[in-house]
Amino acid sequence: MDADDLPALLESALTCFLERGLHAASTDYIATAAKISHGRLYRLVANKDALIEQVYAQALAQLQAPLLSPAGAPKNYERLQSLLARWWQLAASAAQTHPQAFAFWRLYRTSRTAFGVGEPLLGPFTQLPEVMAPILAYRTLRELPNASTSPTLLATLLTAQWTAVVEVVLTNPDCRANEALRTKLLAQSFEGWWRGLSWW
Repeated sequence: MDADDLPALLESALTCFLERGLHAASTDYIATAAKISHGRLYRLVANKDALIEQVYAQALAQLQAPLLSPAGAPKNYERLQSLLARWWQLAASAAQTHPQAFAFWRLYRTSRTAFGVGEPLLGPFTQLPEVMAPILAYRTLRELPNASTSPTLLATLLTAQWTAVVEVVLTNPDCRANEALRTKLLAQSFEGWWRGLSWW
């Protein structure tokens, strides 16, 4: 494996982490799966934590790609509800296209939350608070069910609900076999989440 083949190492590491978990997948196991020596692995990445972070960055890039593309850009005078619904669907499509990236996001999120990360983990929606801040400031406070919602809290709630629903979409046999059901479940889940903001 050449230095230019770091993506192949990251792909092998992703598979190993999904098979064994972030902590149980040893660097020896990952090196063997990648068909490189243990020393070679450490010449490509500084340590296991750095490897985890690089795999996470690669998985996140796949899930975020549609949100960062022109299709995900906020439109002039777009209502916040419409923007969030569009991002919900775009990110869900990316997760269905890259199920291993989504599975790694769930694994990473669970692991980091268990160790008490100070910052909320927003995964595919990392840029959402920054995008929402000017929208909330100028146009749509009155459209929110709860006007005291902060961009970071709203993004955290959206991320948690989106992750749970996409997990169902990807793991339930009925959803996997029926595109109309997947689409309906995602749309209705978003609407339920949006209406639910009024209760807190």
